Amino acid sequence: MVSLEPSLPKPFGKYTLLRSLGYGGTAEIFLARGPQQTEPLVIKRLLPELSEEPQFLAMLVSEAKVAALLDHPALVRIHELGKEDGQVYMAMEYVPGWDLRALAKVVRGRVPFGVAARIGLALAEALHHAHRRTDLEGRPLHLVHRDVTPSNVMVTAGGEVKLIDFGVAKASTQITFTQPGFVKGKYRFLSPEQIEQKRLDGRSDLFSLGVTLYEVTTGVEPFDREQIVDILKAILRFDPEPPSTLVAGFPPALEAVLMHSLTKDRDQRYPDAQAMANALRQALPHIGGPGDVGAWVRQLAAAHPDRLPPCEEEELGTEMVDFPEGEDPSSQERCAELMIVNLPDAVEREPDHVEPWADWLAEPLSLRVAEPLPEPPAPLRRPSAMGRNTPAAMAMPPSLGASRAPAWTHAAPSLVAVETASSRRPRRRVASWQVAVGLTLLAGAVAAGTVLVLQYLLAAAGR
Repeated sequence: MVSLEPSLPKPFGKYTLLRSLGYGGTAEIFLARGPQQTEPLVIKRLLPELSEEPQFLAMLVSEAKVAALLDHPALVRIHELGKEDGQVYMAMEYVPGWDLRALAKVVRGRVPFGVAARIGLALAEALHHAHRRTDLEGRPLHLVHRDVTPSNVMVTAGGEVKLIDFGVAKASTQITFTQPGFVKGKYRFLSPEQIEQKRLDGRSDLFSLGVTLYEVTTGVEPFDREQIVDILKAILRFDPEPPSTLVAGFPPALEAVLMHSLTKDRDQRYPDAQAMANALRQALPHIGGPGDVGAWVRQLAAAHPDRLPPCEEEELGTEMVDFPEGEDPSSQERCAELMIVNLPDAVEREPDHVEPWADWLAEPLSLRVAEPLPEPPAPLRRPSAMGRNTPAAMAMPPSLGASRAPAWTHAAPSLVAVETASSRRPRRRVASWQVAVGLTLLAGAVAAGTVLVLQYLLAAAGR
């Protein structure tokens, strides 16, 4: 993997950056080691141009504090937020394992039923912990992950399950405009209420968890269609086929849990993540086959070293990380008091003090369904992507050439556009730094290949 850092390993403050794990438009992620430590950790380092924005730093501090309030074994811990050599970084727990997408791809989307149920149980309990969290003064945080997908689930050889990319209280849904004509999002895992831009609660995550478990146990996408717009229509209007019609011997108890979580009306789903966890726990005795998550992962990694390369844990050792002044990151006090170092006092503010512009940075233009959508074509029944890369941008139909005005100016009859989350609040002036940060994030989204052509979506939806 090409890194923005030319020579590794190299010192970075009190840490040693060992190798790059990936990078995008906002940050680069490194495997690292701390002083007098042998256990690895992860350093997420913002790009230099973002590290110089005081308001962006304030938002990052707020987000990190929210993440630090989460204290659950199936959620990745954040240890420290700091600034070194002019770059802001976040030190996080390293998970020596593989993401569920990679594991499922090796077995062609047929994760053993018992293994999948136990992974789902761990995820549901982690989601319940996050959904009910309050701030230090007891006010609900109303956290919703919004991105529960196989690629955001890490599984270790010891059987640990970790939900990653959690801790930022987002102000809007997963579908967002990144520039005129583009929309991004892991559309296959969106809940109906995300597509309809409704206010979200934890039940949206349960729908996405249901999609995740459906895919990794059947090898089929529950709302598989040829075009993106048809996938979104199917999520809104049609129920997926029962897994037992796709996989012989699919356990009825597990099928019942999945189908319940995939109900269109969130009021008909499980009331909360704990209820879904309880249902999975009750289903376990009725699910046959392998159920030891760690044993299955170890066997898979040993049989496919080319597709599941060894992790770094053995190479770097397994001793616990030593934190300054004897602070224990597993304690509630430690989690509530994120270690913030080398940052200006002006940016260390409570989340409520940065909410207005943090909301602005996150809020998208939205699309609301105004009329019944036409029936999408029948399912293709092709295997789930399970790791296929989403195209960077879908090809634009000839009827939507570059000379044509943006699709939303033509008011496609089946959609009402354009509304923003801020339209329900008093208008605020947009500062120049907000524009700069937004453009920077836009460039990163385009570079990462996460954009989709909005004109195509709007035109197709109006057919």
